[in-house]
Amino acid sequence: MKKDKLILHRFCSTAEFELYLAGQPLYNPTDHYRGGHGGSTSTGFCFFSGNVSDWAQRLNGIVDFDVLLTVEVSPVCVRQSQGVYADWANDNGATTPPRKIFTEYCAKSYSRDTFRFINADRSYSSSGRYISRSKIFEQWDCDSQELNSPGSTGAAYASGNA
Repeated sequence: MKKDKLILHRFCSTAEFELYLAGQPLYNPTDHYRGGHGGSTSTGFCFFSGNVSDWAQRLNGIVDFDVLLTVEVSPVCVRQSQGVYADWANDNGATTPPRKIFTEYCAKSYSRDTFRFINADRSYSSSGRYISRSKIFEQWDCDSQELNSPGSTGAAYASGNA
């Protein structure tokens, strides 16, 4: 690795990856800190370095695992930030894992022009060990539709008829 470059990883959706591959600039202004109520000081797209499997466990249910994108980027194109995640290395199995601050990197925009493609790995989406954020939302949408369908117990509770 060159000293003036960082090797970073990002789990992303297939749609985001296809836009990246097509050379489209991607933009995300999301403030993950949300005035002190969020778990990260990042703004925009989040990237990480280090052990990918450890990060996959930390990010389980938070991100989409369709593609693990690995890129090389100049440090001036990203901002170092911090996120609070479960510290699975210190989990005793009896309670919720302790939280720990981890270093991450963020950028409000990225493209192939400044984030050089190194590798794409789709194995995390099919491992069965990790669940993508979008899959949780799909399930939640299905559950809420079922709750609000005529004749369901949920609809009776929701309408006050139970």
